[in-house]
Amino acid sequence: MSDLIGDLRQARLDRGLTQADVADAAGLPRTTVKDMEAGVCVPLLSTVERVTAALGYALSLRRLPAMSSHDIAADLAALTDERFGADHD
Repeated sequence: MSDLIGDLRQARLDRGLTQADVADAAGLPRTTVKDMEAGVCVPLLSTVERVTAALGYALSLRRLPAMSSHDIAADLAALTDERFGADHD
């Protein structure tokens, strides 16, 4: 989610808008936009949709196949090896 929020923040900055501008256009309190951008809250999907629309974008979701617990464990092991080396035990 943080990549999406970062993208929305960058879109706001690129348009020269303040958090208050976006909040007003989205019909939200300014603190909601501020907290969302600061990462101190996890916004509801409806909030993200409203902010996205206020910035002139449409939010699109797509469903992906779920990962199995085996796939997740393998991905975590690979990330750990990558970060700490294969002999991290």
